[in-house]
Amino acid sequence: MKKIICLIFLVLLSFSGCAKKSPEVTPVTTGLKFNAQITNGEQNLNCSVKIDANGNMQMKIDQIEYLFSGNTITINYADISHKTELSAFPKNTFADFLYVIFNSVSKSGKDVITNDKEYYISNSTDKYEYTCFFAQTGLPLKITEKNFGITALITGAQII
Repeated sequence: MKKIICLIFLVLLSFSGCAKKSPEVTPVTTGLKFNAQITNGEQNLNCSVKIDANGNMQMKIDQIEYLFSGNTITINYADISHKTELSAFPKNTFADFLYVIFNSVSKSGKDVITNDKEYYISNSTDKYEYTCFFAQTGLPLKITEKNFGITALITGAQII
């Protein structure tokens, strides 16, 4: 009888070791830099992005530099500079896309969902309904947006 109980216990123990727990992923949304290809229909933008530890974002598209800080955006082109409130930014443009999404992810407090080796957070803001995909390291890989059909492929992400 002892042998049967021991055998059952060993079988149960061996099966319990087979169940894999998904790794916990913490999104990295500040203190990083990366390149992004943002696509919206026929429009493609390539940009370089740097997000400091405070969440302020510097984004360069061609010769235009966007500086996002809090609720303000400063746009620099050559010697011309224009500063405005983010809320005054036109709704039909998506230059604010990355800034708004990364701010949303960092402030949402949502857990990363693990599904078949994909790690993501789905959420929405006043303007965007998005899913942000992450590597197991927490670095961003891709963002898809439902309402405007925007996709951002993120490459070369590094912690700074």
